[in-house]
Amino acid sequence: RTLSHDWIIQVRDPSSGRQTTVFGYTFDVNPAAAVEVCKEKAATAQVLESHGIAVIPHTVVLSPTMHMAADYIPAAGVWKDV
Repeated sequence: RTLSHDWIIQVRDPSSGRQTTVFGYTFDVNPAAAVEVCKEKAATAQVLESHGIAVIPHTVVLSPTMHMAADYIPAAGVWKDV
């Protein structure tokens, strides 16, 4: 399963039920990715919600001028949707 435009990837082994998370470029070594998810409110909300836990909705607002966000944000921005 992927969240946040593939920035968060969760992989589950169906036979054992074990799950690992990759957050950006941080892999789940000594749950490092879990720490990264917890540092971001919107990421935490997405992961909790994906597991059926009630959350307060969060929206990430990025500038379309940011190089890293350009592929995900319309040129006009997202303010009218928020």
